[in-house]
Formats: sequence, structure tokens, C-alpha cells
Amino acid sequence: MVKVGLEIHQQLDTGKLFCNCPSIIKEGDSDYVIKRRLRASAGEGGELDRAAAQEVRKDKEFHYHGFFDNTCQVELDEEPPHPLNPEALAVVLEVAGMLNAKVLDKIIVMRKIVLDGSNTSGFQRTALVAINGHFEIDGKRIGVPTICIEEDAAKIIERTEKFDVYDLSRLGVPLVEIATDPDITSAEMCKKAAEYLGMVLRSVGGVKRGLGSIRQDVNVSIPDGARVEIKGAQDLRLLAELVENEVKRQQGILEISKEYAIRKVKLQAQKPQELSNIFAKGNCAIIKSALDKGGIVAGIKLNGMKGLIGRELQPGKRFGTEMSVYSKVHAGTTGLFHCDELPRYGITEEDVAAINKVLECNTQDGFILIAGDKQTVMKGLECAFERASELLTGVPKEVRKAEPDGTTSHLRAMSSGARMYPETDIPIITPPKHKAVGKILLADLAKELETKHGISSDLAKLTVKSLKVDFIVGLISRFRNVKPSYLAETVLKADKEIKKEFNKDISVTDAAFESVFSLLNDGKVPKEAVLEILSKSDKTEVNELAKAHGAADGKQLEAEILQLIKQNRDASFNALMGMVMAKFKGRVSGVMVAEILKKHQKS
Repeated sequence: MVKVGLEIHQQLDTGKLFCNCPSIIKEGDSDYVIKRRLRASAGEGGELDRAAAQEVRKDKEFHYHGFFDNTCQVELDEEPPHPLNPEALAVVLEVAGMLNAKVLDKIIVMRKIVLDGSNTSGFQRTALVAINGHFEIDGKRIGVPTICIEEDAAKIIERTEKFDVYDLSRLGVPLVEIATDPDITSAEMCKKAAEYLGMVLRSVGGVKRGLGSIRQDVNVSIPDGARVEIKGAQDLRLLAELVENEVKRQQGILEISKEYAIRKVKLQAQKPQELSNIFAKGNCAIIKSALDKGGIVAGIKLNGMKGLIGRELQPGKRFGTEMSVYSKVHAGTTGLFHCDELPRYGITEEDVAAINKVLECNTQDGFILIAGDKQTVMKGLECAFERASELLTGVPKEVRKAEPDGTTSHLRAMSSGARMYPETDIPIITPPKHKAVGKILLADLAKELETKHGISSDLAKLTVKSLKVDFIVGLISRFRNVKPSYLAETVLKADKEIKKEFNKDISVTDAAFESVFSLLNDGKVPKEAVLEILSKSDKTEVNELAKAHGAADGKQLEAEILQLIKQNRDASFNALMGMVMAKFKGRVSGVMVAEILKKHQKS
């Protein structure tokens, strides 16, 4: 049975966590750039974290882009952190209350070693705030062992072979981190749990909204497999697919390792061998390009692995892909060739035969090739061999990256407790006494919109998920003569409808909505005129526009309809409706016109 746990990271809409800078994430050119290199240090127990050691092996430089208005000496690690932001802590305490968690008596800020360059200091500050919470999905209790507050990392701009570029404006933005127990037992339940936690977070004040403000990490394991953490699943629609594909990947690795054991062969350490002479006059464009630049092509034998390297583990990704990505991440290679996909790519059967001869491969042995500069090629082959050895013994614990197609790729080794130690610059925090305030969950609000205001289930869900939810609820309470479902749908869809009907890009303001709904509520404009008025509200005041679209006088309307009926005695109901609506051009209600027509057509 699959076991799944979630880690939800939600940005908070307060100032930064350990300084007075605003938590505004910038775009565009920076004001300054600093360059750093980071080194690994042992954790509190004296051990060096494996993931940190892997990052150091990459030997990269980091370039940080800063901004005068929202990055300071704290982000640059040139000044000690300020006291933890009390407003951010209050939001986290609110979340803890809504998830039935116990707030700790003392909060201790820790340093978590992170050497991928996303923190200028080489560590991320984090603190455990509450424990032992829970919620329910489909009647099943899902445990929430920890709720933390931490600082967000810098935003990656570019990765190159020698250096990575980061934007500092996101560094230090407060996050609430919610971790669940591995109580989730299916891909669909995982999606529901993430949706529920997202709804809880939107139900409290002080959280950011919009794309990129919330990130889901998914932990997946199967029997005889291992816990694998999938980072950066931003799209809830992909969660189920990510879980399903990780289950397939782990099952595939286990099947390959069992089949390899049956072959009674051991993967023996091999020395990479240069094969450039074989391809001196070859037609493979990738290899030819490397050789023309003074590089080499080299290969390594994989004992007993023929037929297994090309085995698919995820849609479009094979055992060979695992080796290729691992080499890219840890050695900076651009890819590799393997025996199960050759001859292909300009590599001929004769080339394959020559490779097998040089590497001394028998009919059961496989091989891989890498082309590029000599240092990268040799390091890449060592990394690929390391990955093959690791996978043939089973599923390794590791951190993987969520890809847009629902698959995952290797990111780094799983970190251990060796990367944690106390933050000595921040005193221990005693949290304020916090009493649950009985916030209404958005799920309950959606139900209230259905039962009390007659809004459909789908529209109610769209409303509570919207950034405009509080605005819409306020409008419903103020304008009682406007149907709530029409009001909500107009606010949510006006921009798209205006684009569709009037071919105009406009973002309707809250003030324009309020003005037009006030006029509609008082019967001063008909519903049919609302969209056209809103379409022009970017250039003219709504009240001015309303003069041209004011509701027609009832007596005048009835007299005009009687006249049209007399002049068009054989016209159908629909034809007459069209004539009236065209004549008054949005100044009358279609419902009112229909009622008058029905009344007089019969007579």
C-alpha cells in the first residue's frame, strides 16, 4: 500500500521574518549583485550532512541580485537577524488552532544547512511552533505532527555549469510549513488533503494569495521502497499524477533490482575508457560537436545490464534517464547515450560493435557513453556508475523535483538531522497565549453561500477560492435586491466576458463593481446594461455611464410594446423580444419585457 505525506509551504503577507523589509517579491533589474561561495560545516552532532556534501562537490559560485527597497544587510548575512516578526508568528498560531495542534511553550529558532545557494548564509532559519494536530479527509484522520515557521529561500533566476544566479527579494519572506503524517493512502486522497490544507490557509488572514505563494512537497513510499520527497508541486491538478508516477518508478526500480539479482552478476567498478577514435569520422552530431571543441567521448561497461538500462520507469523516462539526470546534477554533463537505445542518433551498428570490443562487453553487458570536455566526461561517467550501483540495490531515499508533465527527476540526496543546529543570534521565544478565535473555514462559507443565498455548489466553490471572496460576501450582504449568484458570477467573470463581447482587455476595479451594483440594486440601471457599463469604467465614471443606460420608464416601455404588437401582429414572441431590446439598447430588463409581452400578446 502506498503511503503519502504532505509538506505545505505558504508565504505570509507580513513583513520579512527577521528584518523590517517588506515581503514584496520583485521582478526586473536589480540594484546590485554580490558573489559568494559556500562551504559545508558539520551539524550539532559533528557529522557532515550528505546533501550538503553533494552540493559542495559541484564547486559552484553564487550570484545574488539585491534591491535597495526590500533587501538589507540581514539578507546579505552581513548583519545578525532581528527578532522574529510577531505578526507572522500570530498567523502561524492561528493556523495551529485551526488544525487542532498543541502550541509549544518555548519556540527555538534553528539553523538548517542548505548549500544549493538559495540562502546567502548557507543555512535556512526555521522554528517548530506546534505539534500533534489533525484533520479529516473522507472520514479518515490525517495527523499533523509539526507546524513550523521559517524563512523562504532566494528565487532562482538562472543555473549555469559554473555558477547559479538568485534573486534576493524572496529571501526572508515568512512561511508557515505544515507537515502531515504518512496517513494518506492514495493519489486522490493526497489531492483532497492538499486542497483542504489550502482552504484552511486561505481561511486565516495574513497569507499571500496567487501563483507561487503556496508550494506542496509530497513524500511517497511503497512496501520495500523508500521515502522519496518530491519538491515544488505547485499545481494541485498534478499532485495525483506525481504520486502515481512515483509509485510506478519505485515499483520499476524494485523489479529491475530483482531481475538483476537473478542474473547473478555484480556491478563491478570499471575505469572509464576513451572512445574518441571510434567516432573520429562518425555522423553523430552531438559527439562530433564535442570532438570539434577539443573534447572527448568516453564510455564505461555496466556488467549484466543490457536490456535493463532502457526499461521505462515513468512515462518517457527510463533507467538510463535516471543515470543521465544524476550526472547532469552532480557533474554538469548534458546527457548520455546507452546501449539499449543504439544504434541511433548517427551511431551505427559498426560503432556499437567497436565500443563493445574496447569495453570488453559480452552479450549480457551494457554500456553508457558521454561526450564533452574530458574533466566533465570522466566525472559524469563516475556519477552515472554511482547512480546505477545505487538503484540496483533498491530505491534510494532522495529528494526529487516535480516536473510540469507529472514526472519527477533527481534533485539531491535526502538531508539528515546532521544539518540542524540552534540559531545563536535569536533568543528563545515564549509564544503569546493564543485562544482559537473560531474562524469560519472557507468550506463552511461555501456551504452557507449555497444554502442561505442559493448559489450553486460549483459557483460557491469558485467564490471561496477567489481572491475576491471577502469582497463578494460584502456585496451580497449590502445589495439585497441583486441576485447573489449573478453578483458573484459577474465579479468573477466580468474581465473575461468583456474581452469576449467587446474585445477589450480591462481589469474592473472594486469601486466600479460597487457603483454599478448600487445602481442595479436601486433599479436605476437594468441588468442587461451592467457588462457594457463595466467595459467602459476604465475611462469614465460609472455614474456618468449610467445616464446613457438608465432604466426606461415602465409606462413608456409598456406603451412602446403595445405599439410594436399592433404594428407586427404576426410576429412571434421571440421576434418581438428582439425588437424591444434593440430599441431600448440595454436600458430595459429582459424579464420585464417578457412579462409585458406575455400579458398583451394574449389579449
